[in-house]
Amino acid sequence: MMHLTQKNKRDSTKGFGMIEVVVAIAIISIAFTALFDVYGSYLGVQFANTRIVKASFLLEEGLEVVRLLRDTSWSSNIGNTTVGTTYYLYWTGSAWQATTTAQTVDTLYTRTLVFSNAYRDSNDRIVSSGGTLDPNTRGYMVTVTWPTNTSTSATTSKQISSYITNMFTN
Repeated sequence: MMHLTQKNKRDSTKGFGMIEVVVAIAIISIAFTALFDVYGSYLGVQFANTRIVKASFLLEEGLEVVRLLRDTSWSSNIGNTTVGTTYYLYWTGSAWQATTTAQTVDTLYTRTLVFSNAYRDSNDRIVSSGGTLDPNTRGYMVTVTWPTNTSTSATTSKQISSYITNMFTN
């Protein structure tokens, strides 16, 4: 009788090994799917963040280029620009220049530069309205624009503005 009980016990546990393998494979598959999904999201955020950082560097470079243009020659690089006109900065291979012809950086970013007049009050402070025109000071705004992603026509942009003064009277 004892021999029959042990045989029935063995028969009832015979299929559990295969079920355990199928369940384990299902759990591992779900875990890997979730892991790949998280990794894909991480890569998307990383690429977006890389674009934002590069745009920030291009903005800062735009500020530096305007200072360099001022240092080289205020009268020919800044003084003769038209207020409110959109300019694009480009490197000629030996010097920076501003042009009205559209330029892209790394085939992705568009960097623009727009000058504005600066006005001063009676205390020689720059004011947003009123005051007297200061011909030796210009306001300027650098803007960098890039596509948000390749599947839509949406764009993202960052801006920075400052003032520049003809401190070398050149």
